[in-house]
Amino acid sequence: MTAVPPSPRTLLEYLQKATGFLAEREVESPRLSAELLLADLLGASRLDLYLRFEEVLSPGVVEAYRERLRRRARHEPLPYIIGKREFYGRQFHVTPAVLIPRPETEHLVEVALTHMRASPPGVIMDVGTGSGVLAGTLLCECPEWRGLATDTSREALAVARENARRLGVADRLEFREGSLYTCLLPGENFAVIVANPPYIRNDEWDDLPRQVRDFEPAAALRGGADGMDVLRPLILEAPSYLAAGGILAVELGETQGAAVLQLAGSTGLADARVLHDLAGKPRVLVAHAGQSPAGREDGP
Repeated sequence: MTAVPPSPRTLLEYLQKATGFLAEREVESPRLSAELLLADLLGASRLDLYLRFEEVLSPGVVEAYRERLRRRARHEPLPYIIGKREFYGRQFHVTPAVLIPRPETEHLVEVALTHMRASPPGVIMDVGTGSGVLAGTLLCECPEWRGLATDTSREALAVARENARRLGVADRLEFREGSLYTCLLPGENFAVIVANPPYIRNDEWDDLPRQVRDFEPAAALRGGADGMDVLRPLILEAPSYLAAGGILAVELGETQGAAVLQLAGSTGLADARVLHDLAGKPRVLVAHAGQSPAGREDGP
């Protein structure tokens, strides 16, 4: 008679079983996922897990862990399961209503901060704020500045408001529902306009990882045939809402550098540049209010 394998009891045994379960379902980084899901459930760090390998898990923890593993096995993104994501050294609340913040977007933050730290305090606008990571981070880093964050999604704005409250910037950050610049009042302008708009081309969609394509909000990702459906009006209309000396800083796809430079040049934005990320890919358009010659691509 074949012996029935013993059920897992200790933390280490559950981690090993969970890793195998996720690996069989082709989940990316199965051991890391197994550890992060359990660490969050226990209110511990990953390092803490290694110091608690012999701990016996309670039935309540086991059942909650199994439910999380079932969700991850369906390729649901880990930040949605645990409800948070780190960005620029801070924890942000996330739900399926918002795009999960990416590390590469921190480059956009750095570009905006360089200008803000060299300028008198002013007001920023975060177009399509999503979870509010851009506006929240910039106001945390520059406590004398104020901001306006907009989005077409009420659900996303609710997440962004919660993050602003948690970060302690809610009294300096206003939220409005609307597309691009449609919710602005006559005469409003901004020292900084930032955005991480949807820029995925239609022909790129099917090649995205399952956990992105099947779970993250398509409206925050898809930019139409050339990926420019939102980028185009965002750039073309920006000069009307930039204060003197202000900047536009926008994340873009790696194939869109030449197109956004041409657009920026056609509007009269000054010193338009496409900056590359640490991987050498075009990542951020930055341009200043005013007249200028044609733009250029720069390195990291």
